[in-house]
Amino acid sequence: MDSKKEIQEEIKKLFEFSDDNEKLEFEKDILQIDFMEYISELMEESGMSQKSLAELIGKSPSWVSQLFSCDKRINIDTVIGFQRVFKTNFSIVKKTNDVEMKKVKYIPIVISKESCSSSSDSGVELPLQGIMSEYKMEQMMN
Repeated sequence: MDSKKEIQEEIKKLFEFSDDNEKLEFEKDILQIDFMEYISELMEESGMSQKSLAELIGKSPSWVSQLFSCDKRINIDTVIGFQRVFKTNFSIVKKTNDVEMKKVKYIPIVISKESCSSSSDSGVELPLQGIMSEYKMEQMMN
């Protein structure tokens, strides 16, 4: 029977890269998966299919599908095409100490008569804008 230490060593080997090229390919895949996940969210928000996206950026549906499966790599021309389609600009965010510093997001908060501890006779819902960075939200959730 393998000892606990031997099992731990075997598990550790599963997560090691054989060389720098293998690690680079893994990092490319992770970056592309993250980016394409964001593109997928933008597509969902606008009710867009992969076929529609392909038409808008002048590519075939199978080419776009290959981007999502990491069989094809994203290039700058593709990023610019996505920016034009979604009328947005993408930016690179620097990570410091493995903590990503993200843009501040606005979280809509609605306060009603029922949700307040002090009663208000008006019963009017007051829309407020709560500001919290995703970093702080992640810290609160962990």
